[in-house]
Amino acid sequence: MPTLPRIPLLILTSLPIASASLIATYFYYRPLPLTIPRKITTKNTLSPSCTAKSTSRSFSIVNPCNHIAVPDSISINLLKSEIGELTDEEVLARFLKGFFGGWSFLPERTLFGALRLVGRSFIPVGFTVGIPTDSLSLSSPNDLSKTKLPEKYSKLFHGNFMALDVSIRDQGTEALSNSTSENVTTSFVDIAFGDDRRGFAGLHRLEVSRNEDAEQGGVTLCYSSVSCNPTRNVLPFPGLVFAFHRWYGMCLFRDGVEMVLRK
Repeated sequence: MPTLPRIPLLILTSLPIASASLIATYFYYRPLPLTIPRKITTKNTLSPSCTAKSTSRSFSIVNPCNHIAVPDSISINLLKSEIGELTDEEVLARFLKGFFGGWSFLPERTLFGALRLVGRSFIPVGFTVGIPTDSLSLSSPNDLSKTKLPEKYSKLFHGNFMALDVSIRDQGTEALSNSTSENVTTSFVDIAFGDDRRGFAGLHRLEVSRNEDAEQGGVTLCYSSVSCNPTRNVLPFPGLVFAFHRWYGMCLFRDGVEMVLRK
């Protein structure tokens, strides 16, 4: 059976890899519609609100035994002129809708939809803390509002995610914790995934804080994420998976920020 010469074969096999690399690079670095360029900050830690006593209960729900976890966060400052008169909830609602409604999340949404057709879920979200089972279900990004956040405990995307907590600073906190000893300076929505009775669970926190003292005002948008194995004190995935997660998280973050900027 004839075979291709070595050089054409190398070209044929390298083209898909090169194309995928270019696409990945574009989604990671694609420009945002900002009035002036600025830095996106990435850290291998969670935002301060994630560890504050009054706003951190969600993290103890997804990781009740405090097992080893992998945290990271991404943030950017937006100017007052870029967000206009949007309230905290409106900013977060747009952030959430863009995060799950952009091109980056499309393959995952497609997978969830395909599994739904055969009566399955990827990893049905669930936790053993008495969370209501008759909660609202939102299956599509079209079900997410640009002005209102989902109700607490709403299931998203065929039961694969849950709005575990919602706290709006200018409406009074509705956080899971009853503590009032700390001043709440951010508004946030916690989106949980996985199950604390299985080998994988985690949380995405999307938050907004006002920069009232800054020269041009505005807000800081932050995305924090953590994942763990709730049943064993080991990492839920190999390190290579977390490298992909950080690339994927940046793509989702940019989609969310872009939606906020589309006033």
